[in-house]
Amino acid sequence: MRLKKGFFRTGFQLERQRLLLGFVFLVLTALAGIGLLALSGWFITTTAVVGLTATVVLIDVFTPGTGIRFFALLRTVARYFERVIHHDAVLRIQAWWRNQLFSQLTQRSPAQFLRVNTASMLQRLTQDLNTLDAWYMRLIAPPRLAALALVVVWLLIVLTSGSRHFWLHVLTLSVFVLLWLLAGPISQRLTNQQGRGEVRQQELIRQTSLDLYDGGAELKTAGLWQDNTQRLLASAQRLNAWQQHRLQRLAFIDAVISATVQGLAVVILLYGLNAYLAETLSLPIVVLHVLAVLALAELIQPVAEQAGQVGLVNEARARIHDSFTLTDTGNRRFVALPLGQSVRIAPQQITAVIGASGMGKSTIGQMAAGLLPNTGQVVYADSTWAEQVGTSAWLQSMGYMAQANLVLSGTIAANLRIAAPQASIEQLWQALDFACLKAEVSAMPAQLDTWVGTAGTSLSGGQARRLMLARLYLQNPDLVILDEPFTGIDRHTQTKLMTNVTTWLRGKTALVLGHDLTSLPVAGQVVNLDG
Repeated sequence: MRLKKGFFRTGFQLERQRLLLGFVFLVLTALAGIGLLALSGWFITTTAVVGLTATVVLIDVFTPGTGIRFFALLRTVARYFERVIHHDAVLRIQAWWRNQLFSQLTQRSPAQFLRVNTASMLQRLTQDLNTLDAWYMRLIAPPRLAALALVVVWLLIVLTSGSRHFWLHVLTLSVFVLLWLLAGPISQRLTNQQGRGEVRQQELIRQTSLDLYDGGAELKTAGLWQDNTQRLLASAQRLNAWQQHRLQRLAFIDAVISATVQGLAVVILLYGLNAYLAETLSLPIVVLHVLAVLALAELIQPVAEQAGQVGLVNEARARIHDSFTLTDTGNRRFVALPLGQSVRIAPQQITAVIGASGMGKSTIGQMAAGLLPNTGQVVYADSTWAEQVGTSAWLQSMGYMAQANLVLSGTIAANLRIAAPQASIEQLWQALDFACLKAEVSAMPAQLDTWVGTAGTSLSGGQARRLMLARLYLQNPDLVILDEPFTGIDRHTQTKLMTNVTTWLRGKTALVLGHDLTSLPVAGQVVNLDG
């Protein structure tokens, strides 16, 4: 399953009206800033020129003064509404993206996640979605605003200078086009690779750090701790290099834009002074042109800086697409059953499958649970069950205990209530007693409210295993699948627990998997993968 073509664009289209309204206020904010600076410069220059004359001249100070106040107020109000509307639209788009993406993930077959670290996948997916916040606010709206502002300022120069200054119009238009290219496409092209490299390097550092943390004891014992820390440090240095290259390019482009704007302002000033002496332009108009061009720097330079996000956004989009190209690899797993033989699961009976490691016991368990496509090697004697495998009704009536301990970050009570949300305190203690864990939990200061840590790190392997058995007991399913249920549990506790589990399984349909029969409840039928 892949994301539909135009998935991200659909999110923008759903909020097109809000985005358009927000962009209108963004344009008003920018034009009000340019108008404020240009009109202020024109007004100050006009009053200065009038003050230098020896004659009495009447000038209207109220209209330009009103215009200055109007532009100042408009910029403040427009900026407020632009922020509110734009951020509201972007958050709505984000909400739609998240809802659609996670909805699609929930529709996937469990087999597609068997070889994926789902915690890392979800963390990366959330991080990439957060990165996409910058897509519209930094990469779509600012270049369009800059283009519009450049056109408006150019038209202002054309309309206030007249047709006799044709070469001034050509010069400003040429420079404006260059400025937009520098701030938009050129900046994005020069920083795209560096931004994508940053994201990849950050992911590598995160994974390397997790491996270093999880395998710290083994690495120290093997004398490899120093080598791995140096490898992590080298990865961090490469990340700094990517960031430095990107920021250096942005700084260079920023310097070029700044020099170009200021150079154009100087050229317009010199040209205007010459035109003023030739009495083809008034001095206030010359100052208006200069200040309007200088005001563009406030718009153009941030566009170039924000263009540096293009690599981060492009890599985030690519990684989201990669997350949805998972394929079902479950049917490729090896199951060592003789040709024509299958595991027949009879109702109200315990079926045991034994064999050496790597023979396919867990694969059989996953097929039986509906987590992997059944290739005909698992047969249900009850035809009703065979028809319901994988449905919601099936999942509610089936309890599956995998080899790996699944303990969530939370309290012991919270982990138990995964199976029975409405379970009483008495029922929780009863389940712990069944799993031979009651005495140990009672000795803990917080007892049922004891925090087990991330993935149950505060519990021993045997305690985590018994906690899973207690949770399965609370669920009380009709079909029970146990994959090496007593792994990590000491012999004395295993003996008591074996009795409890065997008694509990009476009258239930069960599939138990292990290396030999001594580590499994007493079964009515046995399938030996070793032959």
